[in-house]
Amino acid sequence: SGGNPPGTPDLTPVASAASAMLSSHGSIGALILSIAALLAFSSVANAGIMSASRYPLAMARDHLVPTVFRRIGRFNTPTNAILITAAIIILQIALLDPLVIAKYAGTTMMILFALLCIAVIVMRESRIHSYDPGFKAPFYPWIPLLGFTLCIGVIGFLKWEASVFAIGLVLL
Repeated sequence: SGGNPPGTPDLTPVASAASAMLSSHGSIGALILSIAALLAFSSVANAGIMSASRYPLAMARDHLVPTVFRRIGRFNTPTNAILITAAIIILQIALLDPLVIAKYAGTTMMILFALLCIAVIVMRESRIHSYDPGFKAPFYPWIPLLGFTLCIGVIGFLKWEASVFAIGLVLL
């Protein structure tokens, strides 16, 4: 666990694992794997910002948010949505504790998964002609209902701040 006292979280798990696995090579193994981890995290962060900017673009096209998010740049990308999304993410990183960010991100994902489970039921029961799913959910509607219940249940096990954040997100 990286030489930390028992019960203390390891803040550099990749480097600690590399040191343990490549102990015969000294600290060079930990350095190489740490650099690889940083590059991987940078790639994931870039992909996250790019994909997150698609939500405001789609919402602007549906007239749910201002049209500034709808503008496409010269490279056929939603430049304003990317810049505003990146700015919001940078502000959160600068102003919030990383553990709080992780809890809010987890809460957001649980809300999205819960809403997805409900959307499966709504779409199936609405009998929309254009809706032609490529799969059938086994034990329908019990599996989507179980998924919804478990996602909301997980949020209940988090601290009260995450629950307040979840309620605020849903209200927004």
